[in-house]
Amino acid sequence: MTAEIAVLNKLAVALAADSAVTVSGARQSKIYNTVNKLFALSKYHPVGIMLYGGAEFMGVPWETVVKTYRGHLRSRRFDHLEQYAQHFLDYLATDTTIINPEREAAFLDTVVRGFYLSLREDITTRVQSILGEKGEVTDQQVSQVTEEIINETWAEWDEEKVPKHIPVDHSAKIITTFGKLIEAAIDEVFQKLPLSEEGRKRLAALAAGLFYKDRLTSDHTGLVIAGFGEEESYPSLYEYQLDCRVCGQLKYRPNRSTIISHDNESGITPFAQAEMVHTFMEGIDPRYKRMVAGYVGKTLAELPRRIVEGLKDLGEERKAQLVKEADEAAGTLRQKLDEAMDKLAVERFVSPVLNAVASLPKDELAAMAEALVNLTKFKRRVSMEMETVGGPIDVAIISKGDGLVWIRRKHYFEPTLNPHFVTNYFREYDTRDNASPPAEPEDADGGHAHG
Repeated sequence: MTAEIAVLNKLAVALAADSAVTVSGARQSKIYNTVNKLFALSKYHPVGIMLYGGAEFMGVPWETVVKTYRGHLRSRRFDHLEQYAQHFLDYLATDTTIINPEREAAFLDTVVRGFYLSLREDITTRVQSILGEKGEVTDQQVSQVTEEIINETWAEWDEEKVPKHIPVDHSAKIITTFGKLIEAAIDEVFQKLPLSEEGRKRLAALAAGLFYKDRLTSDHTGLVIAGFGEEESYPSLYEYQLDCRVCGQLKYRPNRSTIISHDNESGITPFAQAEMVHTFMEGIDPRYKRMVAGYVGKTLAELPRRIVEGLKDLGEERKAQLVKEADEAAGTLRQKLDEAMDKLAVERFVSPVLNAVASLPKDELAAMAEALVNLTKFKRRVSMEMETVGGPIDVAIISKGDGLVWIRRKHYFEPTLNPHFVTNYFREYDTRDNASPPAEPEDADGGHAHG
């Protein structure tokens, strides 16, 4: 996990990210505090990118992906920041240097087999439950359970929508391209379990659904692109949740955006572990707020019900009517409570902070972004929770005139001992005679291994 934040006003956007990454293995996990999550998306223009969640894109470290993209972008510029974001997404969907067809096939095979194994575990659990109750289980019952699990999963996935950017024939394309691989996975995972022809077809369709339905895997990555387009006077940011690429089609979900304008002069947008930022902004922990509102709502509904049930002189029909009226009144009061709490949070906490942010100079924007990430880091450190937020905090300011400027940046090397680093970093590509761009320095941002 991680903690990241963007603080924006008309002058600039400040980005801050911690350095922790959790590496999980068989029943074990380890946290490293040296990972880079914040980068310049362009060497020459005021655009940055932050990443959270998955540290790799289909097995390729995000740091490698971002820095390879910079070689592809070169000095190209766009009028609007959203065009930079779309250009990056298009690159991920089409580039074959980072992800080739063989990598796609290997990734699909791993994901599909993992999904099938979870289905087989569900089948085994249900069969063992029958065995525990009745002392035996027949082949017919095993067959029935297998079909039930497949059909239940199918029904659940069938309700999932397809993102608008994915073509309607993508499912058929996946099955056509990787049909043999999917069939092999079905045979190896389900082995001697009885599968009907319809069951096999649905398993294949479920495998395809993993790569085009609007449901993200646990390894998806959050991607935040922030800065300025050429024709934009004020900063903005766009957030996407990115999953994978199969058959040349990128699976992603557009999420939030924050656009600074004359009508919206400031913004504070947290990412990943954001509860401490919400507590700071709203004056109450979101989980505590939900618990209080939920408990009050239950009390408002339960108290009149108990009173009505204690009125012995009333008939059952009249009691039922009063209970119904009490439930409606409780719902109205719960809604008013939520509205009152939200109004208080905005008036007393959120608005005063945002009004102050609107007038902050660039160095104070950076200080605020760092402090809010540090707040989450400190909470993890002094509690019994795992320190999934930690390490040095990288901070960058992006402004229209100065571009991306690092306020704090960790290095795995000593910059003064590597003068060639800056020389190589800003060297223009030689485009004569179709020359290839020079290789990126090992770490053009001065960071470590992962993005």
